[in-house]
Amino acid sequence: MFVSNVPAVLLLDHLISHPDKRTWLLLATPSTLAGNLSLLGSVANLIVAERLNRDIV
Repeated sequence: MFVSNVPAVLLLDHLISHPDKRTWLLLATPSTLAGNLSLLGSVANLIVAERLNRDIV
């Protein structure tokens, strides 16, 4: 993982010419969903997956 989802959205700030509330919502929503719904989207997801793997095997 190169950078977490929330800091990635904040790094995109300079690429958006005139960010408004709608633009931030359009960036933050998929970022949050990706962080919560994918294994690699969050370090916490990786920790839980490793613990499950250790406990099951």
